[in-house]
Amino acid sequence: DLGQRREVTALVLCFGHEREHRGGEDASDSATIFTRAYTVLARYGGTVIDTDGPQITALFGLADADGRDTEAAVRAALVIQRTRTSGAPVCAGVHVARIVLDVLGAPVKDERLASLLTTTQSLARAVDHAVCVSQLAARTIRHAFTTEEVPVSGRSMPEGGRMVTSA
Repeated sequence: DLGQRREVTALVLCFGHEREHRGGEDASDSATIFTRAYTVLARYGGTVIDTDGPQITALFGLADADGRDTEAAVRAALVIQRTRTSGAPVCAGVHVARIVLDVLGAPVKDERLASLLTTTQSLARAVDHAVCVSQLAARTIRHAFTTEEVPVSGRSMPEGGRMVTSA
């Protein structure tokens, strides 16, 4: 049995890249930032599926999809951005797609999941200090948030990506 297909929302958080090149005192700052991020993600219904260097990847809608998972992901990203303790930038990307879950409810690592995560990472890296959403995610959250076109930056960006400007 392959499990089920479900629409989920991915959130990728990228924490200031310059911190990777600094010395020891940043290790505790980094741990504090990540601990706070995990707490916020859990509070908003996110499931962390990967932590790689200065990046956290979470999925919303794995447990009980309620139609507000995209809104919850954007809210979590904004809260994490506002509560960071250092001057390091926090950038976020949010995208929505249908993936396959196994019989235990875990995401199947296939091309659907890979595509979702690649697009979300690209959104997270599009604009410094911003929460960027895909065109589909922007449509989903249009009644809860104000978005605008992403300024041209020379960075690769999925077509139709938007930047969240206010809740």
